[in-house]
Amino acid sequence: MTSDVLVIGGGVVGLASAYHLKRLSPGLSVTLAEKGARLCSVNSGRSAALYRNLFLSKTSRDLAESSIIHYRSIAGAIALKGLGYLWTFSRDEWTLLRTEAVRLASLAQEVELLEGEALSAATAMAREPKGPYPAAGGAIAGRLCGALSAQALAAWYAERFSELGGLIVTGADITGFDLDNEGGSLPTRVVGAKDARGEYYEAGRYLVAGGCWSQDLLGPLGIASAVYPKKRQLFGFSVARPDLLYGQASYGTPALILPYAGIYLKPVPERYLAVAGMADELGRGIDLPYGPAAARPRAEEEYFRAYIEPALGAYFPSLAAAYPRGLELKQAWAGHYDYHWPDKNPVLERAHNVVWVAG
Repeated sequence: MTSDVLVIGGGVVGLASAYHLKRLSPGLSVTLAEKGARLCSVNSGRSAALYRNLFLSKTSRDLAESSIIHYRSIAGAIALKGLGYLWTFSRDEWTLLRTEAVRLASLAQEVELLEGEALSAATAMAREPKGPYPAAGGAIAGRLCGALSAQALAAWYAERFSELGGLIVTGADITGFDLDNEGGSLPTRVVGAKDARGEYYEAGRYLVAGGCWSQDLLGPLGIASAVYPKKRQLFGFSVARPDLLYGQASYGTPALILPYAGIYLKPVPERYLAVAGMADELGRGIDLPYGPAAARPRAEEEYFRAYIEPALGAYFPSLAAAYPRGLELKQAWAGHYDYHWPDKNPVLERAHNVVWVAG
């Protein structure tokens, strides 16, 4: 199979990359290879599907805000919800970060800072949580932020990419590359890629958008992408009324990041649910399990009960009082972040005729 560009990875990043390549250069032949039987069936489809523009990095902010403009233009097709974002920080963190938060509010679109009574009015968080949980000292509020359906967004990109003449191959688990190192000279380019079924793909350029598996492909080439996996787990639990989490202010029911352990909440009020997630920084290795466990990692209820639920109870006493026997879990799933560990920002880099994109 021969094309000008081979895109590896059928999640949102790979599909968006393939679509924009064809949109901007219609004459290019572009093939997208996805390891799963379906597109967006691995980590893109197992995220909280939240989006934000709260980045100090100009590159990240420009990427986010241009993407949000695009998302809004196709809002109906991707179940877009302009929830907003409320990122809270402990008092100590806020003392250290407030100057940077002020700078962010001056740079990013529709961002403001909440402190004191304004912060208290926006949520039902306890002013002085019991236990080891720090009180919120301030928050960054982003009105451009929100949520969407990752599967619907992937389907939109896939349909438009196909309409432009792009080729999608599913079940194509790329396992490695061949280099032009014949004749004893140093290799200068990749000349082909193989998948687990024995199919061979030749292309002028190779774009690796394999998420947390990208380094497995890039490492044997001598490329250190600094993109590694971190397990994320999400748990949907019952919330009978929005006021168990949110205040009476006009800010509504935004996605909420707590000032403890990066726990985040995505409200789903139409289903009387909230989704909580957390990616622990210590104690969980970055080595991926292989085989079936890698394709569908297990969400651990004990993780929710031991770490997330006690924090939710401390920050939201009314929520704990409404469910004295414990929060009612309705759904749970897990996947992996593909963090660019040096700065956790999106990455787009190139070596010879190989490009990798993540984040």
